[in-house]
Amino acid sequence: MVRTMIRISVLACCMAVFPLKVFSQTDTAIVRDPFLTLDRVHELARENYPMIARYDIIGKNKEMELLKADWGYLPSIVLSGKASYQTEVVTFPDVAMQFMEIDPLSRDQYQVALDFNQMIWDGGDARLKRKVAEADAEVKVGELERDLYSIRDKINDLYFGDILLEASVRQLELNRERLQINFDMLDSCYSRGTVAKTDLDLIRISMIELEQKMDELQAARVRIRKGISLFVGYDIGNVELKVPRKVQAPSILDLEDRPEMRLFESRQRLADFQLQQVDVRKIPSFSFFMQGAYGRPGYDMLNNGFRPYGVLGFRMQWTISNFFYSKRVKGIMNHNAVRSIAMEKDLFEFDARTRFDTHNAEIDRLEKVILKDVELIDLRRSVRESSEKKAERGIISVSDLLQDINLENQAELNRIVHEMELLKEIYSVKNVLNK
Repeated sequence: MVRTMIRISVLACCMAVFPLKVFSQTDTAIVRDPFLTLDRVHELARENYPMIARYDIIGKNKEMELLKADWGYLPSIVLSGKASYQTEVVTFPDVAMQFMEIDPLSRDQYQVALDFNQMIWDGGDARLKRKVAEADAEVKVGELERDLYSIRDKINDLYFGDILLEASVRQLELNRERLQINFDMLDSCYSRGTVAKTDLDLIRISMIELEQKMDELQAARVRIRKGISLFVGYDIGNVELKVPRKVQAPSILDLEDRPEMRLFESRQRLADFQLQQVDVRKIPSFSFFMQGAYGRPGYDMLNNGFRPYGVLGFRMQWTISNFFYSKRVKGIMNHNAVRSIAMEKDLFEFDARTRFDTHNAEIDRLEKVILKDVELIDLRRSVRESSEKKAERGIISVSDLLQDINLENQAELNRIVHEMELLKEIYSVKNVLNK
């Protein structure tokens, strides 16, 4: 039991350094629950965890990528200008100059142009970009869900730790009351001169030591509750933590409800869309273009003056080289994606199976131990009651009586620890399956 208390206390101290939302006891905007259940603490911890803000970031990034995909079909209008000086220009033979008057071309040339381009068909690239953007956002959400799910184990450790300490304090309080009853009984014997004062002092010493243990457990509860408070976002103070209902632990490993399984499916969809993008690059695209310009010279090379001019038409673009490497690229991408996803899935299922079997084996062990605890407590109680009667008649010493009282108390504490460990193991199995 001491080792269990130490682990709980250390975990509570570690929780205090986590970068969670800071709360104030005077913050009236926070609605505090009259009591808390394990599911409610999980819910509040999820809402309060700083990582939850990533949902908005993922949503904004998705909107931006979808907008960029739609831009492919939006008209493109570009205004440009240039000024240049050439070392040589087109010249005409002297024979031609005899029959017509042609001004020589200027070596300094100028142009201001307005270009308009409208995509007609991009081969499906924009459609796939939208699918990739949606699938990528789905993967990021899945990764976030997986990371948020991982805090449930920490919540369970703290929650069951607090309940265990509370039950232990109650048991120690009952033992203290039992010692007080025996102290009163021996005090009356002392007044009759049948017991020595040292016998009363022995019981008083045991009561003081018991109070010290209770103070230590209460201090540990304060640390644990600070850890829970950091997760839920407000100081829970003395709010009651309801003991979870004891249920039957699942006996079949079914991981379909785990966020990791949905994440693997999302990654596979993203990989499929990325492979389709490689095929799209082999398809030609068609667009309409138009240009209006003003400058010197225009399209009429025989006119050396400034003048407006324009051109319009249709354009086809087809990157033939994509045919040469697309098959190899798809093979490498598909191999890497399938292998990576399958490896991570196998690793996850192996870890889940190991934890599932370990928790269920521990449940079987604890159920048997608790049956023995109940039997042992009944025997210890019978021995303690007999010792009280003997001590009252002076047959045994107070030291012997205290030993029997403490042994019964330790048996009760062992039962409490084992029952709480059993409950925690059951909910650990449920957590493995997300049930």
